[in-house]
Amino acid sequence: MDYAAFMRISLLVMIFFMCLPVSAEVYRSVDEDGNVIFSDQPSPGAEEIRIDKIQTIDAPSVKSRGTGSLSSDKKDDSDEYTSVAIQSPGSGEAISANDGNITVSVSVAPKLKVRNGHQVVVYLDGNEATQGTSMQFNLENLNRGSHSLSAAVVDGKGNEKIRSAPISFTIHRHSVQHKPPTTGPTGGKPAPNP
Repeated sequence: MDYAAFMRISLLVMIFFMCLPVSAEVYRSVDEDGNVIFSDQPSPGAEEIRIDKIQTIDAPSVKSRGTGSLSSDKKDDSDEYTSVAIQSPGSGEAISANDGNITVSVSVAPKLKVRNGHQVVVYLDGNEATQGTSMQFNLENLNRGSHSLSAAVVDGKGNEKIRSAPISFTIHRHSVQHKPPTTGPTGGKPAPNP
């Protein structure tokens, strides 16, 4: 018998053993052509094969982290936030932004519990400016001058969990009332239209 045939027969034997009930008896015999035959019925000249009990190992228990688990949601809700802070802009920072657009970066510890419906709310000059689950927020078209920023974490019902200390910053923008000086061949007067 060649190696490939031996491997096929061995594979069939293993599959056969895996499909057998644990309490079944297995008999091995060889026919007149030399083929090995396995059966659950005894035949003349067959030998009984002893099958040991299969060793099994119980899987370790896994704690549920799904949204349907009341215990995990309750545990997450019981954990309080230790800090929330405005990371950018820095307190006292002067920002040159002619379009008035800035990016606000917030840090929250521990990590924001998004699956519980928690969000970050950014307040500009005491009024809610934006909210979401991101840690970066874009504020657009801010007026020039000084502003204050603070951030808070709110739960799914809008209840505030924690609020940052306010920071102040200043926006520098060109004023539309001040036109830049024009220079040219006419000595500061606008060039005539052709």
